[in-house]
Amino acid sequence: AFCSVHDTYLRTIAQQRGSRLIIALRRYKNKNGSWPESLDETKSLAAEEIFVDPINGGSFIYKLTDENFTLYSKGKNNIDEEGRYKDGADDRPIWPTPGKKLKAEKENTDAK
Repeated sequence: AFCSVHDTYLRTIAQQRGSRLIIALRRYKNKNGSWPESLDETKSLAAEEIFVDPINGGSFIYKLTDENFTLYSKGKNNIDEEGRYKDGADDRPIWPTPGKKLKAEKENTDAK
């Protein structure tokens, strides 16, 4: 039982740090007109500890997409599984949130 409580705690801290990273990313975009190429470009905009993923002690994964970006934790196994969290993959999506991603995919499907 303790392990599951501790895992939930770490996921919550990861989500909080991710939210703060999203704010730093937005500040960067507001100042520069585009999303940064890497999280390193936002280091001056946020506290150092938020760049550390508490779930695995590594870094969060940030990738630019066509119009936006993705941000996620590599999960406990510390393996980049492209942001997936099913079928054995344990990445933890932060942005876009899973609900928003599904809604956007549905809207794109409906538009076709």
